[in-house]
Amino acid sequence: MNFLVFRLRKYLNEENTFWLFVLIVESYLPPDFYVEMYGATTHATILARILKQYSKMPGVIATFERLEYPIVNLCARLFLSLFSHSLPEETSLRVLDLFFLEGLQSNKIIFDVTFAYLSILED
Repeated sequence: MNFLVFRLRKYLNEENTFWLFVLIVESYLPPDFYVEMYGATTHATILARILKQYSKMPGVIATFERLEYPIVNLCARLFLSLFSHSLPEETSLRVLDLFFLEGLQSNKIIFDVTFAYLSILED
């Protein structure tokens, strides 16, 4: 989460950064998202199953399998930082805007952004 706080801190003072971070963790994210990373891992596992079951991005899945690196690990890492770790600053701020508009409760944003990220990696 330090990457997320870093992004917020660049634009907000210390107190506002703290309270916005509290709002994100307590209100926008599911209650179990950070408890032993259960929520983030669950989301990542669901995403990996969708990719395999519906044969989405077979090249990406094949590459991860060839490298013997579970795609769940990458996705969980993306989710834990709300994409602020892996995306350029401007892009990650746009994702945060979407997150604040839609919230993570619908899961739509988190999956849509991950699909877009993986489709860029596919090339």
